[in-house]
Amino acid sequence: MADLDAEFAALLGEVNKIPTQTKAPPKRDKDGKVIQQVEVGVNLGTANEQVERLIAKVFTNGFDVLMLPPEAGEDDIKKQYRKLSLMVHPDKCKHERAQDAFQAVTKAYEELQKPENRTKYQKVIAEARKRVEKQRECVYQCQ
Repeated sequence: MADLDAEFAALLGEVNKIPTQTKAPPKRDKDGKVIQQVEVGVNLGTANEQVERLIAKVFTNGFDVLMLPPEAGEDDIKKQYRKLSLMVHPDKCKHERAQDAFQAVTKAYEELQKPENRTKYQKVIAEARKRVEKQRECVYQCQ
């Protein structure tokens, strides 16, 4: 539980920036797995912009590195990893920090390939969202 609280604390600042969710949550099968694909058509920008983004800060989870929502499935994670890794690969991108960016993308992908890590991040993010929504609700009601 202490690990969950520590991870929550690390994510709280990021989660406060998340807009209130207005769409329905994704459909899940009986095992809790998402059965609808998450849209990964995010504009990635240029290779240099991605390198700068990836080296500019320390990310708290692989979903942020890969620019995916926590509901993303294995196929979405793999597709986004391939796009980003090709974009920032040191052989293709001439930015002097391309190797660091490539390592960040690879590490995020490897973390999210483990179902237990993916589930852990999803739980932490879901809990953080609940707490932030509750906090926002209180702020709006208390005014």
